[in-house]
Order: sequence, then C-alpha cells, then structure tokens
Amino acid sequence: MKLLRRTLPVVALTLAAGLTAVPANALMNLYLLPGPERGRQALQAGPDGGPPPLPPVQENQTPQPPPIPPTPEVLYFFIQQGQQVGPLTVDQMTSQIAAGVITRETLVWTAGMADWTAAREVPALEEALRVAPPEVPASEQYRLLVQGVWLMSETNPQGFTLTTQVNYHSDGTFDAVSTTTYQGVSSSVPVSGRWTVQAMGANQFSLSMTPDAGIPSTAIIRVIDQNTLYNETAGQQARRVG
Repeated sequence: MKLLRRTLPVVALTLAAGLTAVPANALMNLYLLPGPERGRQALQAGPDGGPPPLPPVQENQTPQPPPIPPTPEVLYFFIQQGQQVGPLTVDQMTSQIAAGVITRETLVWTAGMADWTAAREVPALEEALRVAPPEVPASEQYRLLVQGVWLMSETNPQGFTLTTQVNYHSDGTFDAVSTTTYQGVSSSVPVSGRWTVQAMGANQFSLSMTPDAGIPSTAIIRVIDQNTLYNETAGQQARRVG
C-alpha cells in the first residue's frame, strides 16, 4: 500500500507532463507485480499495456524443384517413291498413314535408329498402322503412278531425234505420238492400244504395251520419283508433263 501511495503521484505527474503514452492503470498494474515480473512485463507489454502481439507465423518454406523441361519432340522421315520426306511429327505421320501414303512396309527413320526401318517396326506408329485401311496392292500403286502424260526424247549418233509422248488413261488404254526429227524435218506416227503394269520389287515394275496394230512390248521401269521414270530396257528416261 505504501508503494502504491508513492506511485500514484508519480503516475499523475508523468501523465500531466506527457512523458509517456502508457495509461495510468497499466502502470498501476505493473507496480503491483513482484520486481522480476515487473521487468519482464514491462519489456513484453504491448503499446496499450495489453499482451504483446503474436509472433509471425512461420510458414513451411519447403524448397520447390524447378519445372520439368519440355520433352524434345521426336521427328520422323520416310521414303516415298525414292525420295526422303520429312521431318514430320508423330501426328503428321499418323495423318500420312490414314491417307494411305505410309504403309506398314514404308521405310521410316528417326534420331537414334541405326538405319531405315519398316514402319510396322516403329513403336510410335503401331497404333496408327493397326487402324489404317488395308494397303493398296503394289501393282495398283504403280498403275496409279503411270496414269498421265509422259514424254521421252533422245538423239542417236546419226543425228535423228526421237520424241515420244504417251498418254496413259485410267481405263487401261493409251494413245501416243512418236515424232522423228532429222535436219529440221519431222514426221509423226500416232499409236494407240492398251497397257498394264506388274510389280517387281521396291520402286520397280514391268510395263506392257499392246498397240492396236503392231507388236506388243514389255519394259522394266524403275521409279526415280513421282514425276520421273527410267526405262531400264531401252535406257531412256521419261518425265511427267501432264
């Protein structure tokens, strides 16, 4: 009680002088505590004499791994009529399979392969090939390739130039014009008849032509590309012009 009586005038004087922002009742409560507790309370009291603010919550700052880098896209190449096509994604290869361009036997290559491999042996293409339509027979593929207008031209050692243009129709008929030119003079002979093809192997087939008037003939043809054929029998090259 004596301590309290001594304190109150000090509190009143301190408040009157504006020397503290601590309310009088807080100081009174402080002086009612034992000495050691007064010191601790004075250090921990809040600005209004109440309990101190709660310490900040320490969130669990677990380190996060960096994002997984994107997987490099696998690109493929394939052989079509002796020509390399690509690079293509798996989706683009699937579209080519659905269109019948790539078959189970089409040669395919991608990074990591030692050599060209049949499409049926490429795991990424298995599903697409499983639902693909039946393959077009090889002879039918060559028949479709031959359809159109082809031109052959050569000049022999004597100076004669022989130019032959053949139109192979889809119904198995053909019409052709053979023109011989020598020293500026030309003469042409029309020919018509029927034609057939027979597959022989990769990029090779036989072409048989039976004229309406004349002797049938058969030539071995090698496919250079879709617009170039090589007659191995006659040693001539033909190019598509229509």
